[in-house]
Amino acid sequence: MKKLYKLINFQFGFISRLVLLECLMLIVAQNMLLYITAGDYPADRYIPFEKLIALSGVSSVFYIGFALTLAGCVYSVLSDYSGSRGIYTLMAIPDGRSAIYFSKVIPGFIYLLMLICSQLISILTGYMLFSTPFSAVVTDGLISYSRPVNGLFLAFVRSDFLRLLFPLSAESFSSTFLMEISLILGIFFMSYAVLARRYWQLVFPLINIMIIIFEVNKRNASVLADMNRNLYVSSIVLFVFSVFYIYQSIRWIRSSAILG
Repeated sequence: MKKLYKLINFQFGFISRLVLLECLMLIVAQNMLLYITAGDYPADRYIPFEKLIALSGVSSVFYIGFALTLAGCVYSVLSDYSGSRGIYTLMAIPDGRSAIYFSKVIPGFIYLLMLICSQLISILTGYMLFSTPFSAVVTDGLISYSRPVNGLFLAFVRSDFLRLLFPLSAESFSSTFLMEISLILGIFFMSYAVLARRYWQLVFPLINIMIIIFEVNKRNASVLADMNRNLYVSSIVLFVFSVFYIYQSIRWIRSSAILG
């Protein structure tokens, strides 16, 4: 267990600075987009914050960051099998070859958590800086400005992007959680499948992605009043995929199928 902890620290330090830079760039880029979008409207015009998020393209920045995070996970695997081929050193660790796999996956989850936390910070910062006030004419004819009540909460409820990333119910949370888990595990599975030359097994992550796309479209197309949609079925399927990814990846590592 101590060796696994050291491996995780090594892998985390491998690209952690790049991930921190990515998180900082995400916050800066998203708030710049919010600033530009808010400047396109008169100061006395109220724009719901969820609309500002949708118009500014904030979600696109997050998806680019998420894709870069997945690319970092792929690089952490492939780098061991090129150059000095450090995988042979890792194979000599007495804690078992499964430790190699978990030393890759756990930092991947940490990178994703850092990205999501950065997204939350970005949204909170953007709301404080760029949420537009609404104007109200008082009885003496003067115009006063004030922020709408519960504007941030309503943004989390109404925004498709925020509702997907920060779900508000247990059912939606399990769906989002397993989407993210299966994507991280799936990208590691794809890396090991290519190294093991099991190209036909790449079909499993592709099916996984199709299920996620279908589920995202289903959730975004649902009206807020419709809370009876069943997301647990797809969550169970994604859980099965995740378990399969872990089992098969460890099996390849233990059998040295990816060393040839």
